[in-house]
Amino acid sequence: MREDLYKKTMSADGMAGRRPYGYVTRMIELTGWKRMEVNRLMQFKGVSEHNFPSILRRSFLWRPHARFVCPQYLEEHYTDAALDGYFPKDPTLKEFLVSGPAIASSMQLQHAFEHTYSRAECIHMIESYCNLGGDQGLTEDKMRIACGLPPRQRAEIAAPGLGPVDDQLSQDQAESVKTGSEAVARRIVEECLSKGFFMFTLQQFKTMSLPSNAPNLDKESMLTQLQEHLLVKQIARKRGKGKQIIVPCVLGQGSLQDVFDLKSSNDTALVFPEMWHTSCLRDFASKHLAREHNVVTMIAFLDASIAALKRKGSGKLTSEVKLRHDALVERRRKLEANEQLIGKLLAAAGGEAGDLEGQASSHRCTGKQQLRHSKTKYRQGSDLIRGRRYACQPGAQQCSRKLLRFLCPQSIDLDIENAFFTLMSQLIHKLDPVFKMPDDAAKALKRCAEARSDVIKELGLPAAEGKKVLLEVINGGGPPSRLSEHDVIVGLRKAAIWIKWLAISNFPDLYSHCDADRSKPSPDNSMIAYLYQAVEDLVLSSWVQFLMTQDLVHLSLHFDGCRIQGRALDTASMCQESSEWIAKETGFQVVVKQKKHLLLAELLGRDGRVCDTLSLSSSFDYSANGILTCLAYIADLWSPLDAWLQEHKANIEGGQTHRSYKECFKAADVAFSVDIGFCAEKTGKYLLHCEHNGSPLVLGCVMAEETCKVLVRDTVYALSADAFKACAEESIDYASLVTFRMLKAGEKPRQESEVLLELQAGFDLSGGAELEMLCECEGLLENSDDEGMAGSHVDESIVQVGEELLALLAEERGEVLDSTETVHEGSMHRCPFCPFRQFPRPSRVMEHVQKYHTTKRQFCCSGTKQVRVIQALFDDDQLRNIQPSARYLRRSAAVLRTSIGNEDGSINHLDRRLRLVLTEKGPVYKSLQHVAENETVYRRAKNLYYTHGFADMLFQEMMVSNAKMKQASRLKLVDMYPLDALFVAASRLALRLAASGSKLTGLLPQHVRHWWPLVEDIFYSDAVNQLFAQSMAEAVHHTEFESVSVDATLKCCLSILGQSSYRAGPQERASAAFTGKDCFRKVLTVRGRTGCVLLMAPTPNEEAPAIAERIAESLPEDGLRQTRIVCTDDPSAHLLSTLRNVMPKLELLCLDPVHLCMTFEYGTYRRRTKASTMLRTIMQKFNAVDFKNMSAYNSRPFNGIQDVSFDHITKTRREQILSGGMGKAKAESLLDSLDAAKPWQCERDCIEAMAAFVRCFPDDVDKIIPGPNRSGRQVLYTACAPARMQWYFNNIRARHSMRPDRVVLLPAGTTSNEALHAEVRAWFRETQQMHKSTLEIKLRVLHLSKLMTHHAGMYRPTLRQIPSGLVLARSVVSSAWNRRKPWSKFAGQSGKAHLPLNERRQQEASLVKAHASKKPAANIKRPAAMRHCAKKPATHVLPQKVRRTPFNRVRVSTCRIMGKKRQGGLKA
Repeated sequence: MREDLYKKTMSADGMAGRRPYGYVTRMIELTGWKRMEVNRLMQFKGVSEHNFPSILRRSFLWRPHARFVCPQYLEEHYTDAALDGYFPKDPTLKEFLVSGPAIASSMQLQHAFEHTYSRAECIHMIESYCNLGGDQGLTEDKMRIACGLPPRQRAEIAAPGLGPVDDQLSQDQAESVKTGSEAVARRIVEECLSKGFFMFTLQQFKTMSLPSNAPNLDKESMLTQLQEHLLVKQIARKRGKGKQIIVPCVLGQGSLQDVFDLKSSNDTALVFPEMWHTSCLRDFASKHLAREHNVVTMIAFLDASIAALKRKGSGKLTSEVKLRHDALVERRRKLEANEQLIGKLLAAAGGEAGDLEGQASSHRCTGKQQLRHSKTKYRQGSDLIRGRRYACQPGAQQCSRKLLRFLCPQSIDLDIENAFFTLMSQLIHKLDPVFKMPDDAAKALKRCAEARSDVIKELGLPAAEGKKVLLEVINGGGPPSRLSEHDVIVGLRKAAIWIKWLAISNFPDLYSHCDADRSKPSPDNSMIAYLYQAVEDLVLSSWVQFLMTQDLVHLSLHFDGCRIQGRALDTASMCQESSEWIAKETGFQVVVKQKKHLLLAELLGRDGRVCDTLSLSSSFDYSANGILTCLAYIADLWSPLDAWLQEHKANIEGGQTHRSYKECFKAADVAFSVDIGFCAEKTGKYLLHCEHNGSPLVLGCVMAEETCKVLVRDTVYALSADAFKACAEESIDYASLVTFRMLKAGEKPRQESEVLLELQAGFDLSGGAELEMLCECEGLLENSDDEGMAGSHVDESIVQVGEELLALLAEERGEVLDSTETVHEGSMHRCPFCPFRQFPRPSRVMEHVQKYHTTKRQFCCSGTKQVRVIQALFDDDQLRNIQPSARYLRRSAAVLRTSIGNEDGSINHLDRRLRLVLTEKGPVYKSLQHVAENETVYRRAKNLYYTHGFADMLFQEMMVSNAKMKQASRLKLVDMYPLDALFVAASRLALRLAASGSKLTGLLPQHVRHWWPLVEDIFYSDAVNQLFAQSMAEAVHHTEFESVSVDATLKCCLSILGQSSYRAGPQERASAAFTGKDCFRKVLTVRGRTGCVLLMAPTPNEEAPAIAERIAESLPEDGLRQTRIVCTDDPSAHLLSTLRNVMPKLELLCLDPVHLCMTFEYGTYRRRTKASTMLRTIMQKFNAVDFKNMSAYNSRPFNGIQDVSFDHITKTRREQILSGGMGKAKAESLLDSLDAAKPWQCERDCIEAMAAFVRCFPDDVDKIIPGPNRSGRQVLYTACAPARMQWYFNNIRARHSMRPDRVVLLPAGTTSNEALHAEVRAWFRETQQMHKSTLEIKLRVLHLSKLMTHHAGMYRPTLRQIPSGLVLARSVVSSAWNRRKPWSKFAGQSGKAHLPLNERRQQEASLVKAHASKKPAANIKRPAAMRHCAKKPATHVLPQKVRRTPFNRVRVSTCRIMGKKRQGGLKA
């Protein structure tokens, strides 16, 4: 029986429940009696004298008096036994009790009882029986036994029943419970330490064996007592099998907070100065391209290795493979993070450092050394406990030891020796725990704190590996299996468990936080780290207070140490004073010492013994030949490699500094196996690759059993194998090590490591960052006046030509002031720099020049319009390769006088009186009065004026350049240069104007948004509308509408802004700026009988109502009344009936026969094969015309409604398409006899040809065709369905219903539309973004160009055949305003031009911008160091800047353009 059965059925306590399929949960009470029949008395746990009355009042026990014995005995010896309660045994009594009469009698008896006694009387009877002695104490006695309580002595009770109970424990009893609880807690500690657990689950506690003196309590009550005495803590967790865990409280009543202040101090941030040698870091990162190449190669190898591990087998990775996989992933993450950090640091040093968290910075340069001073802010990582302080922006703290070697080369690394064991050992010693750390654990911890090196030797491990193993074990990790039974390891594992108890019991909220954080795989191990880091920060915060009293230019925190740099620092005394300060302030005795970080080559020079020095020949004495030199040394290949080098000397003389291992191994004809890391542990011959100081270095190694010899350039060092391994592990370039082992005869290299052969190396020991050339940092403090702050190098990606122009203007002003030059105009003297400014005396001219032609005004006082003329003249000279001269002020004044005429000579500023006019001879400035007086000459679109000649030029260029206005693509793609400039309308206009002699083409609008209003004004003018009307009328006159083909394309709509992809789901579509019918998903095209483009218009979809609506509003009614035939690639009865609403004479709807061939060729990547050629022959017969017997094919057109079906023979032939059951000989004979010039006679002939085709080309038809995702056989079977076959035969009916002379130029199905779509896709291929209104303008231009080209070629033929491009170019020469709509009427319309599409474009742009700002990503501020990077950085390299070319270099200038001064000087 369940333990809670009593509670749920008899106690009348509330239970949570709800109705079936209900939503609301309510408390339900079961009030009543439940009869329980058991074989033994139930046991109730957790009941004390205090709560016993609660269970007693829910209990009612009665003792049955009836006894059932043998009937024969009663008959013979006890005839009146029923009077005494004895009855004969009868097995049928049970059946009688559940029979109908018995049940009725029972209910009648119960009813009579209820009728006789009231509810109150019944309750009184129950109370009298149970609680007032009616049962002679039966219920109370039995329930006390069931609850584990001793029977109550009634001799001292005045009356029967349960009176007041004294449940308070005596002092001796309470002391006994506490002593027993401590014994239980010690048993928990012993069990955890013996089994290696840091906690007990609730279930484990309930099943554990208790000591003999444990309190006489159930386990739940016992756990309550343990918690009340602060011996254990019960903590909830979310992970693991047990959700409630029990952890010993080793401090008992005490707390760590009482001993140390461990509260988080995030309210006050620490700010320290830092100084970076950015020139050293830049040299390390990018002085040699080989380093960057090696990084990319290594990432490619790691990606391939990770992918290979994932591909092995199936399902979940094994533990061993998972460890390898995680190690490779972590290595790749660190490598990529290291490269990204270099990019951020260099970006900060390059001028954007001030954006990093708003920290002030300054730059200094001495000689070639660039320094950066900044302030770095540190904050703690957690608010629950004090801990390590992390820098708030990129700085020295995030750098590895290797990067710090180059970023802060003159700083001193001060470190607390053996910090973890020293601090934790002393922390535990300062505590007074209830449960002391076991002796063996305390001894092991103390030994590691005082003699760690001896412990590592005892373990038989190298220094670096031993340190790592000890730290992993004390932090809760597992040791190597061979060391798991070592005394020190066993003790440290117990110490780790004890420290976990200390941390978890004092910080349960922090443990819950770690348990909820899924990024922490072991929350208990994390608690050790948090505790140590709290003590570490306690020590470090005190230490920093001392360091800030020193004169330092650099101070960065590195967790258990600091890096400092300052004037005349005595390192030894600094370490001693730091140790004393920490001891005084915190009580911790630590040893502070300086740590030196060396490269592998430097460590070999320190620990190795020079045993030989090679004399390299001139062939080997190049840095690029380092690998070859090492190969020659380890394999004795001096002669063959010397000969090879003589043949390949040109590369070295050309400046090559590194070679790849693949090239060198091929030259030496040797094979190597490759492994990342240091793997030279066995005897053999090795090459060791390392990153060194940015110039990748190769070492040659010959490993023997006892010693090894290592070649570093031309020096051979001898040292033991263990010492060599220790040097490798201690080196700061250890992470970049790659080992190449020379293979013996018969060994084969591993294929998966071949990519590492692309690594490059040399032996230039000083070719990277030049550390030894650094100057002292004294005096290079903030706000110093050292010269050379901006650096001495010249960046070719930055253009400062604006300063050159300003210098020429200043020179010109000086010349005039020196010569007192003026221009006489009658009695007045004109300023040579102003277009019209005049004075009565020459001295006034000089005063004017000195006062108004100043640097602040850019030497021009008439306004920014003259400045723009100056800039246009300067740019024109630059592009024409004319040497700029100091005469731009005078030239610009002359140009303005010529174009403007006369103006008031008494005013300086002319901007408000001038207007820019675009003419056929180039842009010029005209006076506002002149423009107003000649309103029939100048047309105004927004704020631009243009002439008749310029309108004709723009019209012509837009027509011949396929409506492309942008001058160049603005794609920003990583690892790709921007696409070449497109030879389009804007560039062609500039060409024509410059060729006509204009020197002011620089005044043309630069942005495409200024051009589209002009294009809209021209192409929606009355004159161009008349062109459209005339073209359509001509098409109607020549019956172009008799047969039309309808189709749509979608690719040109993919770049429309504000609408989701056509593949997006409903949710994504609904969240876009434009939805539903507001979107342009496709461009609908309609072509006429001879291929004339009748319609090019955007549509929201390709459904029948949308097609009919667009056709009705765009095509003339006269033409629609001509239409009898429509070809499409998706006919249906619905489409036919819908089109008949707008085409009243529509008779035939035809299915394009060529579309099936195109779909079939998708399976061969759109290549023609013998099979596809034969299929085209079969389908071509649907377009064939029998001119001799036209009337024989005039059957009733199929409209999709008629009931069509095949006879038995035709069905059999169709099934042979799937089965391929036609005979081979018959099939070949049938295909050979096909005549493509003759149309099909009936459906059976066509289907037989299809069956024969399938039989002759089985391999081709069995291929899966992309798109339909079905085999060619299935596609052909579907095409031969009865209804689709009738749509195909409508082509034959349509062609034979037309006049023979009109069939010749009739396109096949929708092929003319497909050809047009290919052109449209080519026109829009380079368009990355556009608005819907822009698409409409483009389509209007393209439509008009197609109409004019078709009509000229079709109805006005020339003597010679001319390509369509030339036809268009020669057709658009005539002005549109010479035909019934003169220019004067067009230009004379009052005010600005009405531009509805431009207004729509502005609304669309606003909607798109507003919608983009609502996205969550739009509110995320990008880090300052990343703002210059590409939006999508490559996965294997640093985020790159915008790729610079000679045409998009950064302009740095104080010269103002368009009246705005460039802030900061930088703009792309």
